[in-house]
Amino acid sequence: MQDTTPQTSRGDDTTRRIMDTAAEVFSEVGYAGARVDAIAKKANVNKAMIYYHIGDKKTLYTRVLHEHFGQAANRMRELLKQAQTPEEKIKTYIHYINQVMDENPSKAAIMMREMAGGGRSLPDVVVEDIATIIGSVVQIIDEGISQNRFHPVNPMCVHLMVIGALMCHKASRPIRQKLPHIADAMDQMAAMDHGDFVNGIETLILRSLTKQNTA
Repeated sequence: MQDTTPQTSRGDDTTRRIMDTAAEVFSEVGYAGARVDAIAKKANVNKAMIYYHIGDKKTLYTRVLHEHFGQAANRMRELLKQAQTPEEKIKTYIHYINQVMDENPSKAAIMMREMAGGGRSLPDVVVEDIATIIGSVVQIIDEGISQNRFHPVNPMCVHLMVIGALMCHKASRPIRQKLPHIADAMDQMAAMDHGDFVNGIETLILRSLTKQNTA
């Protein structure tokens, strides 16, 4: 029987499989440790297919990260347009960042590796994507300050507090599970894994930002 599957569809499926597999490999061994041969084997394609559909390792790494951060930056802008007040926008930002990390754990792991390595392999276009996300935070803080709702703060402090707390909480889960089996502590950790931790970040950030007369 003749294969009538559209070539573009098969190509898209292959590209998607390569991209997803590459993200896993990059998260496990970093950019320097990743090999195109290993990515091809894990994706069940030959090496030539990767070069044909995407390009060399640097191009593949750039595309994996740019797809993620570019989409995240655009989606965040859209979500923030729907929020009315600076407080609502901060909440939207925090919960969306958490959602992105939950849906893309490999990308968060890649970024932790990049931060530990000083961003040596981070593509310029991805730096621009991240700058766009940070720019959204700057706009939120500036709006809150201009409306006399927020204390003057460095937006980068807010961004790093949110990103750092979420990344460390997710990455430390295996370690936390090895802590002594004290019933109360384990109950608290279980609750945090179901959203209380994110809500706690939201509470701390808003209490630090918001002026009392507008709370």
